[in-house]
Amino acid sequence: MAESLKNHLRRRAVVIAERMELELTVAGTEYAPLERAVFKSTKNNTKAPKEKHILFLNRAIADGEQKKTVLKMFARRLKEVGSSSVNSASLAAGLKTLAVWHRCLNSGDSSFLVLCSQYAHVVEPPASNPLGLLYGAYLRELLACYFKCKHAYHRENDMEESRIETIPTLQLIEHVKCLVAQMLKLLECDIQGGLIDIKTRAAVQYTINLLLLDAIPLFGALCKAGKRITQVMGRLDEHQAGSMARAYLEFSQMPQKLLTMIKQVSYDKESAPSLTSFDERSFEAFASRLKDTERWLASEDGSYDTVKALADVARSTNGTRSYLDDEGEEEVVAATITLAEIEEDQKPSRQLPASAAAAMRALALTASSSPPIRRVADEPTASTASLIDFGPAQDEGGHAKHDSEAVRGEVWDPFGAPALQSNPFETDSFAASPAAVGGG
Repeated sequence: MAESLKNHLRRRAVVIAERMELELTVAGTEYAPLERAVFKSTKNNTKAPKEKHILFLNRAIADGEQKKTVLKMFARRLKEVGSSSVNSASLAAGLKTLAVWHRCLNSGDSSFLVLCSQYAHVVEPPASNPLGLLYGAYLRELLACYFKCKHAYHRENDMEESRIETIPTLQLIEHVKCLVAQMLKLLECDIQGGLIDIKTRAAVQYTINLLLLDAIPLFGALCKAGKRITQVMGRLDEHQAGSMARAYLEFSQMPQKLLTMIKQVSYDKESAPSLTSFDERSFEAFASRLKDTERWLASEDGSYDTVKALADVARSTNGTRSYLDDEGEEEVVAATITLAEIEEDQKPSRQLPASAAAAMRALALTASSSPPIRRVADEPTASTASLIDFGPAQDEGGHAKHDSEAVRGEVWDPFGAPALQSNPFETDSFAASPAAVGGG
């Protein structure tokens, strides 16, 4: 539906009023060129952002002293486009602000990306812009992923090795979670409904093209991560194996969704980013890679059922939990043996040689016909002596009586004949004699 003349004149009047207010505010100031570039690249019109304004902002970001200034301008601009009346032009302005911000995150070195990752909360599109909310959620997830991984996987290229192939296994687990979360937020940006409105068509299509550009290296990193998961799944503990199995399930469903999304790419000059990586050949190669991945996921080696089986084996490992060292190369297995098992292992073996067993039986027979041995450690305390029967009765003198013919002073020797010894307690060598006492 074409824009009516009345609506066109009204929109143009709003843009002119905003421009006049901007000039009255920033004219002659140090940051006036930056303010003009931000405004012109995100103003309320039906066109995509102009490349010359984006390049000017990229050059300003390369200057370390102006990064925070550009970040503040983007955050303020998001609030400005949300405060105006809700119409197609204001919705387009919100998407364009996020798209220009997105372009700046992907330009030059990662210094601006590092700065924005520390202030991801400022990427807050107005609630009146549903398309902007989806796009803003993806950009926040992008910044969160970079903050955790310290690497921009959406900026990798095929000319260099992906970092996901070289990091230790413990880091692989954390990076896979971030990659899956970022890709899911990208796939949630189902904003093709905006293509119906002619006034927002250019801004929406420009946004879709930028998202698909990010999807190419993101999916490449996920493919390499998926193959590593199948290799290390048996070395993970129960929690790690379950987490990676769920991540692999999400990954196995992504190719079909991306093949649907890639059909929305547009090479129209009005909505195509002026980037060397954005060409028809790149997206044809991406579509071919998605189909190859689908075939691999359908095979026995790459299917989710295979990964799930490996995860189940890792979870059901008998009494062990696997841990990976810092380098991710070696596995340290700590046995979770119970206390009862340890006590059982410490018990002496009950099986004895035949000769030793015969000797023990003979000793048991001898002990059964001989008086028991009383040890000092076995003496009962005064509180329990009357309640415990120790076996031998006592005579009137308080001396123990045995069934055998042993007499007082006789010490029983279990390995030989009884031997007579004097009782050391009958004579006290330290007691003084009566004569000595009387003489004193």
